[in-house]
Amino acid sequence: MKTSNNQSRFVSLMISGTVVLCCLLLAGGPAYGKPLAVIAMQAGGYANHDSGGERIVPLLVFPISTVGMTLSSPELSAVREILSVNLARGGRFSIMAESDIRKRLSEQKVTSWDDCFDDLCRIELGAAIHADVGVVSKILKVSDECSLSVTMYDFRTELTIDASTVDFDCSVKGLKAAVISVAATLRGDAPQPVSQIASQPAAVAGNAPPVVVNPNQAGGPRDDGTAVRPSRSGKQPSAPSDPAGHSWVYVPGGTFRMGDPDGQADERPVHDVTLPPFFVTRTEVTVEQYSRCVQAGRCSEPGVEKGCTWVNRKAGMPVNCVTWAQAEQFAAWAGGRLPAESEWEFVARGGSGGFAWASATVAPQCPGAIIRGVTPGCGQNGPALVCSLRADSPTGRPCDLDGNLREWVRDWYSARYEPGSTAPGYVGPKRGSLRSVRGAGWLSFQAATRSAARDAENPDRFFIDVGFRVVVPAQ
Repeated sequence: MKTSNNQSRFVSLMISGTVVLCCLLLAGGPAYGKPLAVIAMQAGGYANHDSGGERIVPLLVFPISTVGMTLSSPELSAVREILSVNLARGGRFSIMAESDIRKRLSEQKVTSWDDCFDDLCRIELGAAIHADVGVVSKILKVSDECSLSVTMYDFRTELTIDASTVDFDCSVKGLKAAVISVAATLRGDAPQPVSQIASQPAAVAGNAPPVVVNPNQAGGPRDDGTAVRPSRSGKQPSAPSDPAGHSWVYVPGGTFRMGDPDGQADERPVHDVTLPPFFVTRTEVTVEQYSRCVQAGRCSEPGVEKGCTWVNRKAGMPVNCVTWAQAEQFAAWAGGRLPAESEWEFVARGGSGGFAWASATVAPQCPGAIIRGVTPGCGQNGPALVCSLRADSPTGRPCDLDGNLREWVRDWYSARYEPGSTAPGYVGPKRGSLRSVRGAGWLSFQAATRSAARDAENPDRFFIDVGFRVVVPAQ
């Protein structure tokens, strides 16, 4: 392994006390897929979207270019996901919605990232979203030797700020390990050797370190439209290791009031529920994560009717058109299970914080949540990429609880909460004909985004607006 750093042209960039970094493509390689993220970092510490913090200047992250090394779309998607997870590792960065970037591209009459290939387009795009520094990333394969090069580039001065090159063994696992090593360097942390990272299955699967959701301060939007990053204080166990490569959020557990006295009849009686600690996947399960289970021979393929995301298998899209049994089968393969209704509502309420709306104190609406506005899906007539909304930007916040897809949960549905539902670990009645579904989807109206709102579906059918996420009890 070789690691080299070039700091001969280091430039210290400050914008109102904020350092800005971002990822661009190197010339000479084609771009693949969609952009990963926009990330912000404040100098001398990491900024919250708190009213008392500095304004966060976003970082533009372009796709990685590759020369000589052939990678499939799912492999490239996994590499981009790992890059994003590890740049945001430890809750130090916030991630901005890709929808803003697409809007800027459209305003510049650029239809895709592939069309924004010259310096002028990149500089204009960086200026449009207030990103000033790019990190240019390139995978290069010559004969049997491969390297990942990352260069920090100042849009305004066109000077190189820093550069790093890491060699790897030309395997996909080695590439993922190289990405993790480079991301650590960009974070200012001491990177591990690539070979050591590659020997850690959980790391190269893309698992993120867990983030604590503090029951007294959830990571949801505030009344002023900003967001609060979840607290990371207190002891927490290690994130689960799973073959799908999920990002996990640690939920310490606690007691909360479940239901709504002013809601529908099936939301009553309101009752106290005490839950032990658990982990929940940050996102709804994506098509690429589900495909790993299919490739492993442990899951059957989802439906392929019109509106099913499995048809196009676009990277970053949540998987829909799965039955309850398919969702539970995937969860078991990933080492977990579907959430209980009480667990889902506890997360949506921000623990004991008691949010009336899923992760929010005010009712979400388009485009802040992918629900039915004037038209379904806020005009896009379908689900969106997971974690693609500004409100979901703080690292660690569970995404899309208030829209995108409704979600299968573990419980059989009952029209009224039964006696005994206050017991720890209660998972609903022992039998039934319908399974409970929680949250709002792209076909749902605003009322469905309430934390206590309940729904139910035939578990033997699949739906274009229903997906799922996974929980694992904390050890």
